[in-house]
Amino acid sequence: MIRTFTRSKKRAAAFGSLVAMVAVAGAIAYFTGTGSGTGQAQVGTSTPWSVTFGASTGTMYPGSGTSTVNYTVTNNGSGNQHLNTTTASVVADGSGNVKSSGTPVSGCLATWFSVSNSPPAGTTLSPSASTTGSAAVTMAESGTNQDACKTVTPDILISAS
Repeated sequence: MIRTFTRSKKRAAAFGSLVAMVAVAGAIAYFTGTGSGTGQAQVGTSTPWSVTFGASTGTMYPGSGTSTVNYTVTNNGSGNQHLNTTTASVVADGSGNVKSSGTPVSGCLATWFSVSNSPPAGTTLSPSASTTGSAAVTMAESGTNQDACKTVTPDILISAS
């Protein structure tokens, strides 16, 4: 029995050495590889500007006076947006009559009115930020009866871009 035990010890030692060599060889040997994948990032879009008006000041008459309308342009978007400029015009219906609160005023011609816009300087606005401008409206003397325009409040369109 002593011999068997000694042989078993020798076999165990040899087996242990073999396992150790395999473990060391396994830790050293490896392969390399490459790989890739594609994901998508998301870019937002612009949002229309919001234009709100303050109270107008001044009164115009045929050939004299000016009524000035102050306005505010606001970035309603989720990201920065650049405001290049604004334009201002008198709103008319298809027949050329001025509109007041969205309703055409028969006989009061939009061509009798002109607008001088003082736009805000071109600027980049962060979300919810705003800037202001003003529009001065005058009424020309037409040489004809302009009674249809008495007490009218012409609609002024401000377009922001």
